[in-house]
Amino acid sequence: MSEGLAAIVGVIVIIGYLLLGYYTDETEGAERREPWTVFRRPRKRKNTIYDHQQVQRADLTRLMVKEPKFSTDRFASDARELFFSVIGALKRKDIKELRPHVTGKMYDTLGKKLLEYQNLNRKEVWDRIMVNNAVVTDYQERKNSDVLEVTVHVTMNHYVEDKKTGAILEGDLLGLYKYEYQMEYIRRENRKLPEGVRETFCPHCGAPLKVGSQTKCPYCKSIIMTNVEEGQRMGKSSQWLLNQMHGKVL
Repeated sequence: MSEGLAAIVGVIVIIGYLLLGYYTDETEGAERREPWTVFRRPRKRKNTIYDHQQVQRADLTRLMVKEPKFSTDRFASDARELFFSVIGALKRKDIKELRPHVTGKMYDTLGKKLLEYQNLNRKEVWDRIMVNNAVVTDYQERKNSDVLEVTVHVTMNHYVEDKKTGAILEGDLLGLYKYEYQMEYIRRENRKLPEGVRETFCPHCGAPLKVGSQTKCPYCKSIIMTNVEEGQRMGKSSQWLLNQMHGKVL
């Protein structure tokens, strides 16, 4: 009986030794095959848990008086869509489709960003983008305009590389990090005029306009939608335009 037990123990020891050697070889091989060893390794960051219930929501009491049918959920959903549209336009290096949705200030900022990277021969890369939540977090009444802020939490891979050498200049190749973006929307207040005509300003170039429900700015050629009721019926307010978008790594 003791000889049989010793034999079983011996077999177990041999199998364990073989498995340990196989695991060691595979691990060392994997270390040698790591494609990102030529780049900077990702820095460890605090694991932030997103909880939209804990995000401080804006007090929209005054806004609801002006626009009773305003929906925070729909607005936040539109902000998510626009975030993807902005990133997509930058990736394609074509921001024309964003013109009806952003102010002239934002449009110029995006154009300058593309031009800067082109002159520096750099490529900005976004990958594996996932919007975790979007919440309306601030509302302000400013002179002749209303301002809404949407906080968007995103998980994605983002880095900048040199087009010629492929060297990573910012970020890292495989890092997946959490970001917080502040999207500021602005809406200019309009003064109602008789017979359904409204005096307003082009939100893109600032030119004064007297328009009906829809018209084209004679200066920058942008389509201007001023029928708020129609925008509410569609679940969107066409007067709100993205004015700024800033992000930071959490």
